[in-house]
Amino acid sequence: MHENVNSRELAVFLHGWQRNRAFSSRGTEGKRCNAGKCEKLIDTRSAERLFIQVCFQNNIGFTRRKGLHQVSELIKQINSWSDNLNSWKIFQFSHKTGDSEKTAIGNNDDDHTPAKRQKLDSESQVTFRVSCKCSGNTGRMFSLQQWSKTLGIAVAKKTGWKANLKDPMLEIYVQINDVHFVIGFPVTKIPLSKRTYIKHIGLRSTVSWILCSLCDISPCDVVLDPMCGAATILMEAQHSWPHARYYGFDISDSQLVKASENKQLLPDSNSIELLQADVRQLPMKSGSVDVIICDPPFGYKHCSPKTVETLYPLMISEMNRVLKPGGRVVLLTVTDLKDLVLHLVSGQHAHQEIDVESNQVVIRQEKKYVGQEIHTPADLGTVNSEVELDKRLEVASTGHAVDLGNKNGNAEHKNFENSKNDPRSSSKCVEEEVVHISWVLQQCSYLKLGETHAQIMVFTK
Repeated sequence: MHENVNSRELAVFLHGWQRNRAFSSRGTEGKRCNAGKCEKLIDTRSAERLFIQVCFQNNIGFTRRKGLHQVSELIKQINSWSDNLNSWKIFQFSHKTGDSEKTAIGNNDDDHTPAKRQKLDSESQVTFRVSCKCSGNTGRMFSLQQWSKTLGIAVAKKTGWKANLKDPMLEIYVQINDVHFVIGFPVTKIPLSKRTYIKHIGLRSTVSWILCSLCDISPCDVVLDPMCGAATILMEAQHSWPHARYYGFDISDSQLVKASENKQLLPDSNSIELLQADVRQLPMKSGSVDVIICDPPFGYKHCSPKTVETLYPLMISEMNRVLKPGGRVVLLTVTDLKDLVLHLVSGQHAHQEIDVESNQVVIRQEKKYVGQEIHTPADLGTVNSEVELDKRLEVASTGHAVDLGNKNGNAEHKNFENSKNDPRSSSKCVEEEVVHISWVLQQCSYLKLGETHAQIMVFTK
């Protein structure tokens, strides 16, 4: 008869991201908690993995000469292998399979079959595989294969368990770096970060949730991601804060197709509005947005650093235009661009041309829409179009005016090319200073994404 999972305490640690402090992708030292609370921990949106802690030690001081011997001796000194294995077994029997696991195993919980239970009950039949993650100077002292082989042999000698690299009963997670040495048993088979409601992954789901959580999203807020990509950020936001109104813009039709497929997995697929638009010319009424969340390009993959330096001033100016006073902005950018962003939001002026009689803003790129029936913000109404966006953005070659004051709910696109009615050449069209950007930095946190040093910057207008 199996012990009640709620009667035991487990030392658990989360591997992932932490809110309201310096962000880190490293595991944190385990905290003792009642095992029954693991159900709640599984629902943690910012955690990549949840582990039962076997060992956590700081500043081991591995040396190139004796490093492998040192790690073998550490394994020998751990006497809690059996206790932690029993805790792991109890949790496998008792916890309800989470959404992510249901998807991964097709709703068939093989761990609960009699044959599997009997196999888990017998410690002599335990098979394992070591998954080792090495980083820093310590991690580079030896190859990953050397670390893994040494750890595997040491665990087998200490416990009597058998190594099985293809289909192990137990995965043993080991992290070695310059700061600490960690061993843990994953509580779930697949990462907590794998979402059932996201088909196409853009930004990592855990990071997306962190960005959203920093916005203090309230019911009925208008939330905008002006460079939404596959809409991972908006999907996370809608899942956790379903009563806000979400809008996602992107210039790429292929990304919007992915975003559209993602949003079909939501209980209410109309809760996110998608629109093909340029971040430099957002089809939103001034002062109409409560929250902006954005992961703009870093200048590494999708465009050059020079392009980014040109894009950011226009992007931030347009964000400022549509943002309400007191509105919140969360930006994910690289550390190299932090100073540029801070400069742009501290008193930067922006200009645009307006027609003082017709209340029209002259823009140089027509907004083109994707999807069979996508509802745009209230001031633009419903637009149906299959026009493909010109990604070359030859903004100097065309001029279009969008009527922001149209009360009929339909956007009117007027082409004034080679026309006497071109408001750009009219005396009624004036260049007016419309924006004075002044955002207050509320929080700035470091985040390492792979090898990229990034910053999460939180502002209020």
